[in-house]
Amino acid sequence: MPATRLKIFVSSVQKEFQQIYSGDLFEQADQARDFVIAKINRTVGIRSESNVAPATYELPPDAVGEAIVNAIVHRDYYSNASVEVRLFTDRLEVWNPGKLPGTLTFDDLRTDHPSVPNNPLIVESLYLTRYIEKAGSGTQRMIELCRENGLPEPQFDQRSGSFVITLWRDWLTDQVMAALALNDRQRQALAYLKTQQKES
Repeated sequence: MPATRLKIFVSSVQKEFQQIYSGDLFEQADQARDFVIAKINRTVGIRSESNVAPATYELPPDAVGEAIVNAIVHRDYYSNASVEVRLFTDRLEVWNPGKLPGTLTFDDLRTDHPSVPNNPLIVESLYLTRYIEKAGSGTQRMIELCRENGLPEPQFDQRSGSFVITLWRDWLTDQVMAALALNDRQRQALAYLKTQQKES
């Protein structure tokens, strides 16, 4: 079975790190998700109510996992291409060899829509182990999680024979803002825009 391949790019410079995972679908999904979570930024809060400090990631871990499982479930297994998870400084892309299943459109993915699995036996296995829901709610769940975290909605498109899910990172971290050497007015404007995005 084709491996899940992960590529890490830094900005537009071709400094490429690649990790290839094989094994069963559950291992591929878990390893790919854990790999991405380990590479993205996180902030740690204060231990106010428990002994464990809460951690907030720049991308919702559940949305990352959903995008990866979606690709593994719906990929075209007749293709020799691998599922690819590409992490850039401003976004995460999950490439799934194949096309959108059935008669679904990209707009359908943003509303209630039927589940149209390309690989029903794989869907059944992952459903029984609680990796996915059968109701076709995965894309809506990703949208909801990104909104809750003040991030742009995921982008769904078709590129080079693959269905691609893009999750946008909150790349304007404190370190990036400091490096931009913005004046007070510019910093306030960016802070306001980020606040408005989280409230919308």
